[in-house]
Amino acid sequence: MNKILNYPFDSSIGELISKNYFDGDGLVNSSFFGTGFMHAGYFGNIFYSIIVGLIFNYIDNHSKYKKDNFLFLGCSLAPILNLITSADLTTTLISHGLLISLLLIPLIPEEVK
Repeated sequence: MNKILNYPFDSSIGELISKNYFDGDGLVNSSFFGTGFMHAGYFGNIFYSIIVGLIFNYIDNHSKYKKDNFLFLGCSLAPILNLITSADLTTTLISHGLLISLLLIPLIPEEVK
C-alpha cells in the first residue's frame, strides 16, 4: 500500500517536522532552547539559559579545587551533551542523570589514588 497511499504516521515527530518544514530526511531536535521558548517565549529562553549557566558554574566551581578532572568529565559529560543537543532541562535533570551527577560531584575526593 505504500506505493498507492502516502501514510506519514509511521514516521516519528522529528522526521515529520524535518520533512514538512525543512525539506530534509533528518531529525529535528530542539534542546532546552526550544522547550523554554515553547513554555514562555523569549523569557523562557532567558530563564532556562540562566539555570543552565548556574549548573555550569556549579560544575566549574567544584572542579577548580579537585586535582583529577576526569571524574568530573565522566560524571557530567553525557547528561550535559543530552541537555545541549536534544533534551529538555527538566528531562535531563530527572531522567538523564544530571541531578544525580550534580549531587555526586561534591563527593569526589580532592585527590584520587
